[in-house]
Parts: sequence; structure tokens; C-alpha cells
Amino acid sequence: MEELSQILPQNINDNENMVQPPQPHTIVCRDGGGPINLVNELNGSMYSITNYSMTGQVDPNNIYFRVATPEADFTGRLALLAELMQISASSDAVKVAVSGMGGVGKTQLVRKFIEICITNEIYRNIIWIDAETKNNIDSSFSELSTNILELKTVNANGVKKSLESIIEQVYLALASRKTLFVFDNVDSYDTLNFIMTKAPLPGQIPHIIVTSQLQKWPNGIKRFNLEVWTSDESIDFVSTVLTNDSEDDKRLLVETLQYFPLALRQATSYIKSQREIMGFVTGKFSTFDYVTKFKNKTEEILKSTDFQADSSKPYEMTTYSCWLMTMETIQNKQPHGRLATKMLNMMAYFLPDNIAKIWFLGMPCEDESLQMDQTERGQRFAEAIQLLVNYSIVDSKHDNLAIHRLVQEVLKLRLKKTNEEEETLRTALKMLSNETGLDYAARNHKVSIFDFASIFPDLIEELSSPSDSKTMSLIASCYIYKKKHADSLVLLQKLLKVQRYTLGDNDSDTLLTMDRIADAYTGLKKLSQAHRLRVEIYETKKRKPTDELDILRAKQKLAYSHYKQKNFGKALKLYEEIYDQRKIKGEDHPDTLIAKHNVAMAHSRRGDLQMAIGILEEIYVVKKRILGDGNLDTLRTKSKIAQHKGALGLHKEALELYREIYDRREFILGPKHVETLSTKVKIGIQLGEMGKHVDAVKLFQEIYSIEREILEDNNPATLCTKSRIAQQYVHLWNHKTSFQMFWEVYAAQHSLCQENRRKIILFFH
Repeated sequence: MEELSQILPQNINDNENMVQPPQPHTIVCRDGGGPINLVNELNGSMYSITNYSMTGQVDPNNIYFRVATPEADFTGRLALLAELMQISASSDAVKVAVSGMGGVGKTQLVRKFIEICITNEIYRNIIWIDAETKNNIDSSFSELSTNILELKTVNANGVKKSLESIIEQVYLALASRKTLFVFDNVDSYDTLNFIMTKAPLPGQIPHIIVTSQLQKWPNGIKRFNLEVWTSDESIDFVSTVLTNDSEDDKRLLVETLQYFPLALRQATSYIKSQREIMGFVTGKFSTFDYVTKFKNKTEEILKSTDFQADSSKPYEMTTYSCWLMTMETIQNKQPHGRLATKMLNMMAYFLPDNIAKIWFLGMPCEDESLQMDQTERGQRFAEAIQLLVNYSIVDSKHDNLAIHRLVQEVLKLRLKKTNEEEETLRTALKMLSNETGLDYAARNHKVSIFDFASIFPDLIEELSSPSDSKTMSLIASCYIYKKKHADSLVLLQKLLKVQRYTLGDNDSDTLLTMDRIADAYTGLKKLSQAHRLRVEIYETKKRKPTDELDILRAKQKLAYSHYKQKNFGKALKLYEEIYDQRKIKGEDHPDTLIAKHNVAMAHSRRGDLQMAIGILEEIYVVKKRILGDGNLDTLRTKSKIAQHKGALGLHKEALELYREIYDRREFILGPKHVETLSTKVKIGIQLGEMGKHVDAVKLFQEIYSIEREILEDNNPATLCTKSRIAQQYVHLWNHKTSFQMFWEVYAAQHSLCQENRRKIILFFH
């Protein structure tokens, strides 16, 4: 029988051929695991994946972001694992979808595949992205950028970069080594389309795996549809947990639970825990006892009007019955059943992964004595958590917990039935208000709970009281994150009034609230109100002993506020001061270059284009030397120079620069990338300015054809290009064609193209 190393391509384990990153980072946080032996008969050949252990040596340069081990009792799926291993050997870009209903083990399959890949060093980087929503994707990529890759997620003015820019910089940072990206639990086609359109650039050739319940997939994606276990796989799984049961009992259990992996995992944990409590003796809580109890619970649920079975989800009733039995059993366990249940109920509204255990220390512990010290309190919570883990209702990974999404749905159904939703959400929000860190995971859990709480307006109003400033601040933060600036402003102004009275004007918490109010005003386009606060914050920080970097950040925001209000002279003065402070780090330091860029932009907006060009050319020389002429950031600076030359009327020089940029971007990004097309548009504009209208029409028509292919005919970008073609026909005196095209653009999207309406009216005249 062949070993894994014999069936994999020879270059997979060839370390000498791997390109090493200039600044390696390590995140290897793994549970130990023993050797496995997977044997699969695929296309008549026997494949064996053997003899590896997660405790073995791992290359310290590798990055494993949010990678978790599979369940210890992972069973089956051998054919799929073998196919995934074959795909992993490809040197081309690969996109794979693992689809199937919730609870069949999609995530566990991919985790097992990753475990094998890590041991055999197939991928140098493995990046796990929570892709349930775009906000979750943003959080994952931002955390990866900031904490692991040390990439900036905000621009020079303290404004967060777009998610597209953050994803692009991550792909670029990892491009030199073979990388696997996993997008877990994609639950909508909008999210899927976003992921696919933001896929890595040509030449980077990473592998992408998507897990999802979606059934329709675009071309170019290899799909694996995961079904429930087979009868043999189900019995194999049960045998690993219930070793003394008869084959007939095992078969009875798997048939009753319809071979559904999630239900079987929970059922075996339930039976095992009950036996450990009772002390296993033949006749005490047998498999038959469980099946009888399960059938009674199912009958009880069917008679209830609270649960409406969905015919499109054939295993929903099975799951609901299993989990309700377990939850009722846990609640009655002494001494920690009620505490464990309260914790579990709150987890219904968290995100399913990375729930920090320590957060629960902020909730009240029932029946605890006033004399209980912190150690005893911690022990009580630890034992309550262990009770949930023992029954497999949650998973424990180091300092975090995870809960299956189907379990969350069952919990929410039960809480709705018992009218406990509002009280549970109140407790959860108050508990997390004590978590003041800026951790991405904590922030997204807060927003998740807030979203559920928002259906109870009275609850939000109650928790928005200045008497509970921590919870009020939490809710305001959620509003800000969701860009509900008006709502956040109301709360923050109330909070500021309390803080000025209780803490004083100079307190750091007071200043932080003022800063957030300024952000809210900016989001509402109330720039003068935002500016007054920026001035007050900066002047206050200058007067009090504080971190110099903190003062510099306040000055940066004040400068940007001047810039937004078109006070370019004042903005320039502050930007020059910031540059003088930054260049202490060296002229080549990224922070210095950003500060210098801001100086150039302020000169530009004041009308001194020649000065701006000179500064931008200095920045370009440094970036070209450090990053290379083909680096995308270097090219963006070069594009700024071309833009300014064009504005000065130096169209020939601008055209030459844009053509150089286009050649580089087409090679690196491909001809259809947005930045490549944008450069091509600028070439067309310069040709038009130089009177070469025939050449400009030809170029814009090429762009228009590509945009119609990858976008839609009525997409604003496509219509804009069509309008550019029409404008060039005006200069060629082809008014009939020009009028027809302007009219088509206007008819398609007149609300976005008021300028076209004006041009059409001129044609009539």
C-alpha cells in the first residue's frame, strides 16, 4: 500500500524551491492529535494517508490563521479527502466548493483536509475566513492584516481602507508562497459573488475552498456535494464512542437519526455522559432507552404549535429533538446546570466561533455567596462550561468556545417559546459591555447580539440610559460600525454630557467619546460640527501630559478636517508639521512617505500643481527603489504624477506615463482588472485632450466591450464609458451617433447621468 508521500507530486515537499517571505510571521496554535490511517479506494486504486502527527515539526515561517483541528472522532469522507488531496497538488489556481445542508460536516471535512496538508507541508499559508457576512469577512481580513501580516487597515487620515483594498494587500503579501484560503459558511449569492470577484490576481495561484449550503455555483468552481453519512460510516462513528453496544443497537440508533452526522454526534455524547453519571451497568440507559426518549420528544414537538417543520429541511426535526433532550438534561444537572443553561442561551445570539470563555465571568452567577473569591468563581464557570462540552453542545478550542449554527437556531426557537429572548439579550449586552478591548472578534460578537436586540426597541432604549455608561457606549459603537450615524450621535451626546460632569473635560474617555461624535458628524456630512470637536480634542491633548503619538493622531485628524472643509492652507501647515515629526523615522519609512503624500495633495488642492508633482516624484523614487517599479503602490504614485501632469496640460508626458503604468498593470493584474481598465480610460482621456479622437474612440470601445462582458449594460461604469465614446463623436462631428448614444445612456440611467440630459438638450438646440 502506498504512503501519502508516494502519491503526492515530488515538488510538494521540496523546501529549497519555495520562495520565502522577507518578514515571516508565525501563528501555529494547534491541539495535539495522534496518527491517522485513511484508506480509500478511488478509481480502482488504493490510496493510504498514514503516519503523521500534529505534534510533529512545523515550519516556523508558515502562517495558519484561525485554523482549528477537526473533531477527534472524525469519521468517513475518505473518497472526498482523496479527491481534495489530488486537487491540492495542482500548481494552478483552484476554486473548490464544499456544499451541503447544515450539520452534514462541511467544516469538519475541510478541517481534516487541512490537518493532513499541514503535516505534509502542502501549503505554506492556510487562511481561514469566516464568510457568513461581509462584515465577518472584513473582520477576518482586518485581523489578519493588523495582527499577523502587520499591514495597515487605515489610510493616512485614520480612515479605514475599503474591504477590497484590505483583501488585495493580503493577497499580495502572501503571493510568494503556496496559500490556501478557506471561506467558511458563505450563506448568500451576494457574498459568493463578492468573494469570487475579489479572487487573487493572476500569477498568485492560491487555492480557494468555499463551504456553503448554496446549491448553484458559477462556472470554474469544482463542487463537492456533501450528503449524510452512509450506513457503514454512521455505524463506524457510533462504534468509536459506544464501544460495548451491540450491532443491532447501533443500527437502531443510526436509522432512527437518519444517518445525520450532527445528530449522531450529539446523541452518542448524551448516551455516554448519562452512562458515566450512572455508572454503566447493562440495562442502565441503553441505546434503546435513548431511542425511546427521542421518539417521545419528537411526538411531543409535533403536537406543539411552536415548531413548524420545514419540508425543505428533512433533518430539522431530528436535530431539534436531539438538542432539546440534551438542553433539558443539562438544565436539571446540579450544581451548575442552570448556570450552564444561561451561558448557552446567550451563545444563541453570538457569532458561532471564537467565543471567549473569559467573557462569561462578567455575568452574574446564581446562588453564589458574597464571600466567593475569584478563584472559586472561575472554577464554577469552568465546570459549567465543561458540562456543555461533555454533552457536545459546544466545542472547546483553547480559550474559546464554538457552537453549531443549527444549535443556535434550536436555542432561539426555545427562547422565543418561553419568552426569554429579551432577558437573555439584556444579560449578554451587559456582560459584553465590560469587554472594552478593540479585538475584532469581540466587536463582531457585540454587533451580532445588538442586531438581535434591535427587534426590541424598548430594550435598546433601556440600555441606552446614561446611568449605564458602559452598555450605552457599546450600543453606540454598534451603531457606528453599522454606519447608523444619526442613532450613534444621539447616544454619544448623552454619554458625553455624563462624562463631562463625572470625569471632566480632559479625561481620556471623554475625549474618546468626543472623537466618536466627530466621526458621526463626518458620516452625516456635518463637517463644521465635526471640525469644532477636532479642534477641541487637539488643543486639549496638547495641554495635558499624554502620549506624543496620541497628539500626532489628533493633529492628523484635524488636518484632514481642514482638508475636507477646503481649508487647504491650514491643512497644508499641519501636514507639513506632521511630516517634520514623521521624518525622524527616516525618509524611507512608510509613515514618512504617507505624511509626504498628504503634503503633496494639500499643495495640489491649493493649485500649486508643479510643487505637488515635485513631491510626488520624490516619493516615487523612494518607492521604486524599495518596492520596485512594478509594485502596485509604486504604480499608484506614478499615476498621481501623470494625473497632475495632465491637469497642467502636459498631455504628452501624462500619456507616456499612463502607457507605462498600463503595461505594468496589465501584466500583473490582467487586462480586465479594475485598475488596469481605469488606466486605459485615462489613456483615452489624454488622447482626446491631444485631439486624437479616433484613437480615443477605439480605446473606449475596447473598454466598453470588456465592461459589458464582466458587468452589465446598465452598470454605471459601463454607461460612463459609453458616454465617453459619445463625447468623442461630438469632437468628430458625428452628431447623429453621439446623440443616439447619449440618449441610450440617459434612458438607461438618467438619475446618474444628469450631464447627459444637458448634452441632449444642447443637441436639440
